[in-house]
Amino acid sequence: MAPDLGWLHRYVPPDVDAAPIQGDGAEEVAGVVPAGVVTLLLLHGSGGDENSLLGFGRLVAPTANLLSVRGRSVEEGFHRFFRRSSATGYDQDNIVSEARALGEFARLAADTYGFNPRGLVACGYANGADIALAAMAYDPDVFSAAVLLRGVMPLEQPPEVNLDGKPILLLMGARDPYAPQARDVAPYLSRANARLADVSVASGHELVEEDVKRVSDWLETFGRGVRSS
Repeated sequence: MAPDLGWLHRYVPPDVDAAPIQGDGAEEVAGVVPAGVVTLLLLHGSGGDENSLLGFGRLVAPTANLLSVRGRSVEEGFHRFFRRSSATGYDQDNIVSEARALGEFARLAADTYGFNPRGLVACGYANGADIALAAMAYDPDVFSAAVLLRGVMPLEQPPEVNLDGKPILLLMGARDPYAPQARDVAPYLSRANARLADVSVASGHELVEEDVKRVSDWLETFGRGVRSS
């Protein structure tokens, strides 16, 4: 059973025996990030839970630690990371308080499980991407990097912040019906000095195979940077 850190969650380290980390013991196998260098903080979409993105996480990062969290807001039986006032309106005070609490959880989890916070990457889908964005807006040092899949701008008045070159991968669906609510995300991150990769994939709101490829390649580059620093 996972320890009580204020959020229902699962922590799944890589299966080191199954991961071909090294060849002859002297050189790393090309294309494989050493086990445990990267930790993915998996943040589900509306209606998901701490199990929803584990399969995706293992596909994109076979040798990463997976830390998957359940949102604490419940709306008509569906888990979310913050309360809504309407279909496209969000409780701003609740977003900020939950974003800050998520940052506290991430730091406590690093101490509890012993992973390197320099390798912590928020990987959020939809509502999970929104809370990850809000967390960075109010606590820019909370994650070392972020993958935002199909997110929107949840903050009505996002604070000015300096992300100081933080690597962020933004993946939007070309046919996503929520795209109009996402148009301010990339400009905001650019103004905040993020090292932004803004990519459109051939999909709607759902995740597709191209997302797996894009995220996997991006994480490999990020992980090797952490490994060599």
